[in-house]
Order: sequence, then structure tokens, then C-alpha cells
Amino acid sequence: MKGKSVNGSKYFKDDLYFASESQIYLYNNGIWNTNKDFCFIKPLQENNEFSVEKVKKNVGILKYGNSSLEVLGITTGDVVGFKSNREFEFVVDKQLLYCMESNDILIKYEHEENQREYNPSWAESGRRIN
Repeated sequence: MKGKSVNGSKYFKDDLYFASESQIYLYNNGIWNTNKDFCFIKPLQENNEFSVEKVKKNVGILKYGNSSLEVLGITTGDVVGFKSNREFEFVVDKQLLYCMESNDILIKYEHEENQREYNPSWAESGRRIN
């Protein structure tokens, strides 16, 4: 890196930063909780032997939900479908998860056999949120 490293305007001290509530997606007070209308989805491994994709597109397992999804009958462990290009990748506890808003969830699927969660090796490397 060239130049002098400086802290941004949100820096407070000792790895502490200011953040608005809308910038907090997940927090831990003994267990992981989502903030506002955010949820986290665990991607599923593609099981079509003829596909070159590693992950099923727009399908995953709800890992961390929220009250607005619960009202709709969508709870942790449910297989859901979601809108394209709404998933933002996070690594939480060495697991790749997609963060999105509740209104990005389109459908709840009945659980199918032979579903496998997808977790790339780089997710276990230490670049994580915990």
C-alpha cells in the first residue's frame, strides 16, 4: 500500500466503529440475531451431475430468520427460494451465508431429500464474523 493509512470517519477507537442501525445485519448476544428485516440463507450444493455450478441458484436453507418471516410460517431450517442478485455473501462462524431482506424471499419449498449445504473451503479459513 502506498501512502499513509488513516482511519475513516466512523472509527471510534481500538477496533470500534460507529454504525447506523441500518448497517447492522446480525448481532450476537449469546446467540445470533438478525436486525430489522434481514435474514441469512445457507446456500445449497448443486446436485445435478450435468451442471458446472457448485451452488443451486436462488435456493437455500434459512439459517437466521426474523419475526416477519415467522408470521408467514417460514422458520429456521426451511428451504426457500429468493430473488436473483439479492444475496450478499458473509462468513459467519466459518459458514458461507447470504444476507438479504425478508421481502427477497419468494417461496418456501417442501424439504427435498439429498439436499446438501454448500460451504467453500475459503469460508473456513478465518475470514469470518463471530
